[in-house]
Amino acid sequence: VSNPDIGSGYSVVSGAGVTGVEAQLVAQLTELGWLFRRVQSHVSRLALGAASGAARQALYGALQAELSDFYRLMAVLETYAGQPLPVPSDDDHSATYLTLRRLVVWLGEPCQRMRLLASLADATADQAGGALAGAVHALTQHGDPFVAGYMGKVLN
Repeated sequence: VSNPDIGSGYSVVSGAGVTGVEAQLVAQLTELGWLFRRVQSHVSRLALGAASGAARQALYGALQAELSDFYRLMAVLETYAGQPLPVPSDDDHSATYLTLRRLVVWLGEPCQRMRLLASLADATADQAGGALAGAVHALTQHGDPFVAGYMGKVLN
């Protein structure tokens, strides 16, 4: 996996010996990491003193809370990653082991949330006060119920 251009995310290096499907799954997973770093950089910038004003501090708190939820999910997935893969002769198919496909399924909704957080952080980077609150509120008026509900949660 490489990152030739910081603004474009990660990609699988050609000749890495992975199938097209595996490369696509890895690309989905690395998008989440790239988005996480974008949101984390906004949070770090806010933590270093740019979070003046109540609206900025509230946004900082909301972003930090969402990143904390993400850290908790990573801890859960790390425990699953430590489980050995079953051998074909095992009759117990209920084991909680982690495969690349299962990881993509587990991280589908968190990736969607991280996309929203990254766009929120980008949209509010240069705003303060009422303009910042208005930008967040405008995202609650989105036509997609998931986006509207999630941004409503962040706004609260």
